[in-house]
Amino acid sequence: YEASAAADAEAATQAENIERIKPIEQYAVAKTADTVARAALYAWDKETHLRQDVTKGEKMERPLFIAIENYFPEVYGGHPDEVKRIVKESRQNMTEKIMKAPEKWGVHDREEAAKIAKAHIKATWDTGHAFIWKKYFQGTDEEFKQWYLKKAEEWKKEEIIGHVHVSDNFGWEDEHVIPGQGIAPIKEFIQLMKDKIDKGEIDVIVEPAHQDYRALLG
Repeated sequence: YEASAAADAEAATQAENIERIKPIEQYAVAKTADTVARAALYAWDKETHLRQDVTKGEKMERPLFIAIENYFPEVYGGHPDEVKRIVKESRQNMTEKIMKAPEKWGVHDREEAAKIAKAHIKATWDTGHAFIWKKYFQGTDEEFKQWYLKKAEEWKKEEIIGHVHVSDNFGWEDEHVIPGQGIAPIKEFIQLMKDKIDKGEIDVIVEPAHQDYRALLG
């Protein structure tokens, strides 16, 4: 009897440990998704009040959204697939938060909640940051270009992208040379996104560094 009880206690302890111990990536993405979801809820709430308060004269033509930017290859969140995962899990987290407090948010339908989350959580594609993956790519320059545009097209098709930073480099560091002076496929990328840009579904800015206004003029 005592042996059985001890085994049961040990099994319960092991089960608890299994529940608590998780891969760092899984834990980090969950924490990030929670943070992004809370920020998006704040943005949505702020947007709602701006629309209602006509005395401020604010004109909200589009949702006020949170956009997660792809960063350097050396950190998590640098790979396009990692950003995509964060966006999707953040949207799911926001949806769950809305459904847990339907009276507070005035939304009782899960589909509507998911639609709101999708409109307020998106991603930023930095053309320069994405191009730095070139130094790790095993293949030809043309193959890398195809990979680059394929990942961008995935973001477009899955409606992840909402914002673009245009900057240029040579595939090694984030030099922020004037667009066109580097070798990133900026022209092809913009052509790929042009229909979304023309509809106002994607914002585009030229991101200067030391070149200041010359980046924009270039």
